[in-house]
Amino acid sequence: MKRLMYRRRPQFESLESMVLLSGTAVAVHPAAAAMVAMEPASTIPASISGTVKGTYHAGKAAGSPVTFTSSGMVSPLGHVTLKGSLQLSTTSGNLILSTKHGKVQAGVVLKTFPTIFTYTITGGTGRFAGAAGSGLVSTTVDAFAASGQSHGHFAITFQAVTS
Repeated sequence: MKRLMYRRRPQFESLESMVLLSGTAVAVHPAAAAMVAMEPASTIPASISGTVKGTYHAGKAAGSPVTFTSSGMVSPLGHVTLKGSLQLSTTSGNLILSTKHGKVQAGVVLKTFPTIFTYTITGGTGRFAGAAGSGLVSTTVDAFAASGQSHGHFAITFQAVTS
């Protein structure tokens, strides 16, 4: 069987009658615009609550900060990994709570010696961008801290402050 061969030559089409779809105006329902405008800038409330447990390590040099890492459940963030440091000479420090959706940064300042701090959320990334708020942090440290050890276990509990 013999194949039939056709020769095709390129041809030009006139674009005069064509309409460019991406250049036309699209009507948007007013309710859709209102819904977009109502979307909150941050999905984190003004306060957080929950407990994380982990380990701390104090530097050997005088005045060096205490660093710590921990993990636990903190509402409304979910499961978090907390890393931070505390400068004992100024009784203040910083915390970073990380989730798979972003991070929340907070500063802490000693309120009642030695275990009650206030926290202030200073910002965030990802889903928590623009986060702000404050509350209380209470800490418990194992017996090693009382005997002068430079490392040990601790727990931090975040408490929402209600007005």
